[in-house]
Amino acid sequence: MTDNIANTASAFEMMGYTAGETVRDDTQRTFICFLSKCGEVSIELVQPYDDNRTMQKLLAKRGVSPYHVCYDVEDIHGEVARMVEQDWTPLFRPVAAPAMGGRLICYLWNGAAGFIELVAKSE
Repeated sequence: MTDNIANTASAFEMMGYTAGETVRDDTQRTFICFLSKCGEVSIELVQPYDDNRTMQKLLAKRGVSPYHVCYDVEDIHGEVARMVEQDWTPLFRPVAAPAMGGRLICYLWNGAAGFIELVAKSE
């Protein structure tokens, strides 16, 4: 999570990453930008809107830092149900994400592991 996508992207660009387009996600109240580098894992920069109090509080507490790990799944509804049985708490029901081409996403939290994001492999 970052308080300024341009500044954070610039730091990663010095390490050979290339920033893609920044996308507005009005549902999640965030700006999203993916960074890529050949042969490396993609990095998703998440900047909360000024009125996104939940994420702004987390950003104020933690500062700019990694926020979550993201996993592609075949059946997002089935995977969320399975994870709930394993003491994961979904933060919301799966929703379409503009930065993911409209694919469904869902964030979950577990006290032992923190936040993760599930992304449906297809719409």
